[in-house]
Amino acid sequence: MIDEEQEPEHQVDDPEDYAQRERLKHIYQARREFLEARAEAPQLRRKEDWNLPEYQDYIYNALQRYFFEVEGLMRRHPEGDHYLHDVPLGGVVHYDNVVLEDGERGVRTDLDEDFEPDRAFVGLESMGKKYRPIRTTGYKVGRDAKETKDTAVLVTVPVQVSMRAYRKINEFLAEVGLDADMEGDTEEAEYDYSDLLEEGPPSERDGERPEVATDGGGGDE
Repeated sequence: MIDEEQEPEHQVDDPEDYAQRERLKHIYQARREFLEARAEAPQLRRKEDWNLPEYQDYIYNALQRYFFEVEGLMRRHPEGDHYLHDVPLGGVVHYDNVVLEDGERGVRTDLDEDFEPDRAFVGLESMGKKYRPIRTTGYKVGRDAKETKDTAVLVTVPVQVSMRAYRKINEFLAEVGLDADMEGDTEEAEYDYSDLLEEGPPSERDGERPEVATDGGGGDE
């Protein structure tokens, strides 16, 4: 028979604070998982014989999981709108519209006034979408491993774009006082994030998770 007066073995003194810390743990766990995915992707690509879109999607999917953990915090922070809608992440020009000048190809990580991509990644909100492969220009390494040859390739979200998005997420976390280098220790955070974290991401409040891209498509590398 269980003693009703017996205290539970594990007791949470402050459930609200515990929930906030658990959410932060999820953010940092997603961050570590992205770094792991980025590091292991080249080896997995060779082992699994992935085409280029499959390789890109593996990294992009990990980036999406990281973004989804931070998305709710961005939507409730005064600076979040800038990161969600304004930061340039890069773009892809369709193969038929590429003009090769000075070795420039169809994928760029900057979005200046003169660059009009057919697929533009603007704002971290663009990292919550699903993308089909688009045909653009790429290159193949020559037999001497030095020369390259321009060719047509299919891409979804270039790795350069995912990496830039990753850095922008880290930049936002640092700006709100949640240092991206912290490994689960939130006691030193200077920003009062309690009112931003307690509700959870919009996707959780609505009872749904945003759709994560899973189909890499086909095509030549």
